[in-house]
Amino acid sequence: MSSSSLESYNFVTEGALDSFEILTLTMGIEAHFSVEVSPELLLDEKNAIVGNLVSAVLDKA
Repeated sequence: MSSSSLESYNFVTEGALDSFEILTLTMGIEAHFSVEVSPELLLDEKNAIVGNLVSAVLDKA
């Protein structure tokens, strides 16, 4: 997968993550970047796109 494809990948519509995997993703982001990720951040539909989620996490860092 190219980086541009990855940035526009929507992991919700693709069914790539279930609720447990989203929890795991949240904990991984928090541990790696030392930021608190609110559930609202991951529930926001625009953040289901990888590039948008990355931007949102970087804004918190």
